[in-house]
Order: sequence, then C-alpha cells, then structure tokens
Amino acid sequence: MTEATLQPPVPYATLQAITGDENLLVLVLVPGPGEESRDCGGLIAESCQRGRPPFVMVLGDGSGSHPHSAEYPPDRLANLHERETRAAMERLGLPHGRLLMAGVHDGHIPAGGAGFDAVVRGVTLVMWARDCNVICAPWPGPDDGGGRGATWRIARAVSGTSGVGLLAYAAGDGVPAGAAGAWRLDISGQLAAKRAAVAAHASWLGQVVLDDPAPQPFDPGEAACAQPHETFLRPAAG
Repeated sequence: MTEATLQPPVPYATLQAITGDENLLVLVLVPGPGEESRDCGGLIAESCQRGRPPFVMVLGDGSGSHPHSAEYPPDRLANLHERETRAAMERLGLPHGRLLMAGVHDGHIPAGGAGFDAVVRGVTLVMWARDCNVICAPWPGPDDGGGRGATWRIARAVSGTSGVGLLAYAAGDGVPAGAAGAWRLDISGQLAAKRAAVAAHASWLGQVVLDDPAPQPFDPGEAACAQPHETFLRPAAG
C-alpha cells in the first residue's frame, strides 16, 4: 500500500460541508493558468451555481510554457494564457471581476524570503477585499516543478496570519500523509462545464503554439478532467 492510499473510500460531502458554512466565500489560489480548471473547475462551477462565486487568483503567468517558441515569446504567451483563463472562467460561470492574474513570471513563485512575505501580504489583502474567508490551494506533490509547494506554503501562511479556513485540492484521489480529512465533491452536474473550461486552454493542448511542441501538462481525456468528482483535503494542524 502506498502513502497516498486511503483504507476506506474517500466519502462524498456537500459543498457546504467541505467549505464549512454555506455563507463562506472561497479564494482559490493556483500556481499557473489551466490548473484552476483541471483541478477545481467543478468546485468553481458548483459555487457559482449556488450563488457563492469564489475568487480565483492565478499566481504564475504561463510565460514559460513554450520556451523554444519564436512565434510566441514570453510576453505573448502570458497574454495568451490570460485570455484562455478568462474564457475558461466564463465557461464555469465565474462573474467578471472574480479572477485575478497575479502575473508572477513562470518558475518564480517565491517559497521564502522577502518575496514570499510580499506575496502573502498581497494574497491576504485580496482575500479581505473580496470578502473571502476560506483559502483553497493545491496540495504539494512529490514533483514540485510547477510551484504547487510554494503556492501551498503561501496559502498556509495566509491562513496562519489571518485565521481564515484552509483547504487543499488534490490532483488525484489518494489522501497523502499530513492530511487530517478528505472529501469528494460530486461534480457530475458540472462536468460538461469543467471539460469546456479545460478545452479553453488550447495552448496547453497543442492547438495554438505550433513551433514548440512543449510537454502538455494535461489533456481533456485524463482522469482529473473526466471523473465526476473532485477531492479536497483538510491539512493536519501545525
């Protein structure tokens, strides 16, 4: 049995049970464009449908996604990823004004030092300005090339200094060590919207940048985009 395997099945829970209260608003913090749709597009769509739209904050700008492209230099890539992300959020029903592209250059999400402190302060200010009282960020995996670990540390620091609730969205169904609880959110009613949002990120799917066949981090057919649930974790205290 691997570390990420849970003995009993991960139970299903309502959106209210996962976030803690029907009146809470969630700030979804993601390392880079596309991950918001792939990993928690169902949560975003379900929250919007229930009249509690989250605020989505994308830290990285995607400018390093195709590093060998002459047609799409970094600035053009960043603009492309922003357009795709905004289109994806429209497909999930997120109202205008509930998405912020923070514009951190790819690979430079700070994990410590003065830069880290500045990002924590910025995320905290956004959270209060948008009346959010739960922050949800990616659970860090063994391969942290995309900044999941740094994003998680930022979310933990925001929660620790502000007292807001802290949740994690998982890339798969397993429950890793360090998680005190886990739930599945039924997104079967939102699956079509989630798939449409993933498809909006055409540059990740090899449909836009044709002069640099960079590795694709996901596709609409993979499990995270096809299964009728998403997994959320509550970290252990400390």
